[in-house]
Amino acid sequence: MPRTNTSTYSSSITHSKNIVDSDNQNELAGLKQRLDELKEKLDLSHKETRIVGVYGMPGIGKTTLVKRLYDEWKHKFQRHVHLVNIRDMSNAYGAQSLQRIVLKSLLSDTYNEISDDMNYETMESELLQKKVFLVFDDVSSKNQVHSLLDNHKWIRKGSRVVISTRNRTAISQLEYTYAVPSLDLADSLNRFSFYAFKDHNCPRPGNLRDLSTKFVDYARGNPQALKILGRELLSGDEDHWSQRLDTLAQIPSPRIQDLLRKSYDELSEQQREAFFVVACFFRSGDEYYVRSLVDSADPDNSTDDTASEIRDLADKLLISISSGRVEMHDLWSTFAKKLGSSFSAESSQGNYMIWDHDTFASMAKNKRMRFVNQTRKNDQSNLKNSVSSVINPCYAVFLLVLS
Repeated sequence: MPRTNTSTYSSSITHSKNIVDSDNQNELAGLKQRLDELKEKLDLSHKETRIVGVYGMPGIGKTTLVKRLYDEWKHKFQRHVHLVNIRDMSNAYGAQSLQRIVLKSLLSDTYNEISDDMNYETMESELLQKKVFLVFDDVSSKNQVHSLLDNHKWIRKGSRVVISTRNRTAISQLEYTYAVPSLDLADSLNRFSFYAFKDHNCPRPGNLRDLSTKFVDYARGNPQALKILGRELLSGDEDHWSQRLDTLAQIPSPRIQDLLRKSYDELSEQQREAFFVVACFFRSGDEYYVRSLVDSADPDNSTDDTASEIRDLADKLLISISSGRVEMHDLWSTFAKKLGSSFSAESSQGNYMIWDHDTFASMAKNKRMRFVNQTRKNDQSNLKNSVSSVINPCYAVFLLVLS
């Protein structure tokens, strides 16, 4: 195992600070219910070791939830570690470095330094002396999970482990998982109001209340998005709120875009193209039909090992699949439109997804364009220099090709 300066990660191991500075119930809206559900999954009455994977889209509250749990439960275990930003640490220093950080934290009362020859196997007898409570936040791959836990033999029975991720495949091998739910309408309105109004309370029925509900509808229960929108609107008058609501779909919050961007950046070229096609044409559509048009493999002959861009997007939580339908969250749809309008959606073939008329007119004026009617068989022989009729997007996907 490569030697790593464990002091580098001091900021990634949390200490006993409260998760929030205020006990205002509007700010903590929905947290208690989520916390109770996660505790039920972990079930302290169970005598065996239990590992639970916590997953959800960016901003849904995974980090807040597991931090709150850690603060409440760490006193129940003689050894405990809360490791954050695992995705970034692994990218910067390698997944194998994670094991050294865990050992450094668990054995700090016995060893001042962790030498190169110390790992879970060599320190197993020492580690098995006490039950542990481990919380690993923002894991992004199975390789990271393996580095953090290895074969589990070093973990004493009765221990508890929580792993949070925005990539469901990273925890697919775990028996117990918990999907962090969106906030309901009442909790969403309470959380939004905490940040949007100086008194932190929901407005009385009227125009501001109606506008608040529309912003809440846009966020669709995402706590971080509600917080960002509320802070941006604080101190604004009613006219400002109305104007911002009208432009929200075309000019999304940069902070919300940044929140989502990391997940998008980790997509492959094929996954990105599938993402934009879904955002453009199939925000809500039949799963089989969408896969027939978008997936690189034939869904009629697919297996669990067959490549499926739609399934990959669902595992990475950029879309959801439920009851045979593909759905995309409004935040992801707006993210895709903004990215497409700034030409960041360019593929290696020079294809773009364009939503708004102004962008289309500008590109038509400055570039020679043709349209490709791309069917499932990838038959691109039907090229047209102009489109004289409206084609139902349910039957064809149009790509704008710059010549």
